[in-house]
Amino acid sequence: MVFLFINTLIFAQISTQQFPLSISYYGHVVYQPGIKIGITYAFKEWNNSKDEQNSKLRQLTVSPQVGFFFFPKTSNNLVVNAEIGYRQQRMDKTRYSVFSIGIGYVAKSLLTSYSTNIGSGSTTTKDRELHHIFMPTINYELAGELKPQKLDWFLKLSGGTKLSDNEESSAVFFSEVGVKIYLK
Repeated sequence: MVFLFINTLIFAQISTQQFPLSISYYGHVVYQPGIKIGITYAFKEWNNSKDEQNSKLRQLTVSPQVGFFFFPKTSNNLVVNAEIGYRQQRMDKTRYSVFSIGIGYVAKSLLTSYSTNIGSGSTTTKDRELHHIFMPTINYELAGELKPQKLDWFLKLSGGTKLSDNEESSAVFFSEVGVKIYLK
């Protein structure tokens, strides 16, 4: 996370482009709470200005992200992923959408056993197992500009596959609700 922050500050200083820093509530199937932080770089931008009223801004973006979510009393999960996306926005609207594909890595610390002292009720020993999970995703994001031009809201839905050598492969679904703060 420190690397992501330093990287953001460096790029913000040397470029005239705005970089939105996203901070969101991040949940696996909504009820496993967490947080996710990311930055978005637009590496290609164009406008099809055939007529002014129907003009659309289009961007190709890359977004590195880091997140954490947990299932109470069962597992803690660290997520590191990157997404490549296509953003489009009509120039006369404040809302925009982003379609993206992502590739991620999840380090899952799974609680396998624990000991409890019956007399005091305290948990004394916890054994955990680390699972490494590769996770490709397809994402859709609906977002909009808020009145201060340096702030956007967004809602993102993601679906993909959990691939691991020590866990059964299965479908995964994530949701995010958050804000984007423009750094420059």
